[in-house]
Amino acid sequence: MEISLEGKCALVTGGARGLGLAITQALASSGARVIMASRNIQDLRLAVENLTVQGLQVDWLPLDLEEPDQIAPAVNQAAERLGGLDILVNNAGTTLYKSSSDMTVAEWNQIFSVNARGLFMTTCAAARHMRPSEDNQHGHGGSIINIASTAGVKGAPRMAVYAASKAAVISLTKSLALE
Repeated sequence: MEISLEGKCALVTGGARGLGLAITQALASSGARVIMASRNIQDLRLAVENLTVQGLQVDWLPLDLEEPDQIAPAVNQAAERLGGLDILVNNAGTTLYKSSSDMTVAEWNQIFSVNARGLFMTTCAAARHMRPSEDNQHGHGGSIINIASTAGVKGAPRMAVYAASKAAVISLTKSLALE
């Protein structure tokens, strides 16, 4: 079954590698105009090259979710370059395989800043472009897709902080959906 996303505008965080790249490719293949974001510019450039060879046109922008001051401007830039924002895929994430008793506060903060806070701030910034308003002609609602993990439900050895951050993603997703 093919789904047409012609005319839709999408932003994918963590869109240059792995699952994010597959999501970027699927959205572009379905006709969406896509910007992928990542903190790794080399990965972004390589992904664009590979997608271009496949006949897909995507754009990119740098975004480090550990830096909260980058988030709203990056989302705003994506919406401006695309001419609106219909789809946000919060895919970016990080983990550290380490015994919980050896985990530092800095490592905890890094994982939560990307996986939970970054996702929350990206969602809030994108939602401003998706809801209808007098000054936002494009705003008509949209779709926000948050990538979690079974670790957020079941836990995972040597990944307790990651699991906790993904549990936060699951809870945030439920609460934001109710809003």
